[in-house]
Amino acid sequence: MRTQLALTLFLLALVIPASGQNGKEAFSDGIIQPSCAPWDGAAMAIALTQAPVDSKTFPKPPYVTINIWRELPLHDGQVFKFTYSSNLGSVGRCVKEGDCQIANSAEIRLDSVKVGVGATGHYDIHFKNGDSLSGSFDVKWRDFHQRCG
Repeated sequence: MRTQLALTLFLLALVIPASGQNGKEAFSDGIIQPSCAPWDGAAMAIALTQAPVDSKTFPKPPYVTINIWRELPLHDGQVFKFTYSSNLGSVGRCVKEGDCQIANSAEIRLDSVKVGVGATGHYDIHFKNGDSLSGSFDVKWRDFHQRCG
């Protein structure tokens, strides 16, 4: 009985950190703001952070970036599946200034979006090095006026 309990606890210790964040803190706060696509069209940018941020400034790393260039305007219930060939936008992670990497694939689900207020949703992000991030987010609207074009 003790051996079974010890084995069960050992297996749980292996499995639990492997789920979600690869042992890292969740990216559940942040901001959403208007942005520009690479061709200067309208886009939306979401920056996910590990702690609440001031919605007046763009956060400093570490953060996860989600840039959406297609299927605008955003609305409740949208699901985005990002790959290298999807051309929906881009998803990446910046660990520190100058140390950023683009995700290999990602699925972003927007549960609610309200212009001027914020957005909630879920993310599942995978990187080439095997790291993955998953969780939910609740981001604040950042009034940011960027001229595209």
